[in-house]
Amino acid sequence: VPVVTKTGRMEVFGTVSATIDLPDSQVMFDGLGKWHEQIGPRPRFGGAFTYMSVQMPSGAILARAGRGGSWGFAVINGGLVAVKRFWIEPPNEIRRFELELEDGRKTFGTTHVRWSESMPVEGLRRAGSFVDVECDLGHFMGQVNDWNPLD
Repeated sequence: VPVVTKTGRMEVFGTVSATIDLPDSQVMFDGLGKWHEQIGPRPRFGGAFTYMSVQMPSGAILARAGRGGSWGFAVINGGLVAVKRFWIEPPNEIRRFELELEDGRKTFGTTHVRWSESMPVEGLRRAGSFVDVECDLGHFMGQVNDWNPLD
């Protein structure tokens, strides 16, 4: 389900198939994937935020929390619902979170880090982790990224 989350930005969760040709072999991959596209002038990252993008075969959650509030969406069994509120603990190996959807559903869960990464953004580093998520909606996998330009 393609979802426009901000002007000029589209997010798509689904399944992917890939084939990688190596000098002596070929590697094939089938699994869950996410694609996003942002067109137009890119604004600076701005203030601190946390971005969670996780999925399972029957659903996905994209949620962002920052000074300006929360936004995002959930796709659960084919239904699309907006995120009303998202809260998550500060970066750690295990983080508790709460998610409230526009239809009144609330879910509580935890993220568990598989591995962490850091990437350059605007002369600083943006920390991120690949995570397993356990919550009332099921078991998800994906990423949690944290941006704090004051760190």
